[in-house]
Amino acid sequence: MDLGYLAVHVANRQINDKMPHEKGATFRAGRLGEVRLIEPDVVLLGPPLVFTRENIDQYNF
Repeated sequence: MDLGYLAVHVANRQINDKMPHEKGATFRAGRLGEVRLIEPDVVLLGPPLVFTRENIDQYNF
């Protein structure tokens, strides 16, 4: 759900020519707060989630 929310913010900024393009630049993405570009035109929602035997039961798939 958060990834879709971020995608809409990025698309809206691109359409309105308000998307930063410099590595390390940040912008506000509503309830997600400040989001940083890790490369020009590359935005990550956050660190990847790693599933292990120890944590897999915490997720409802």
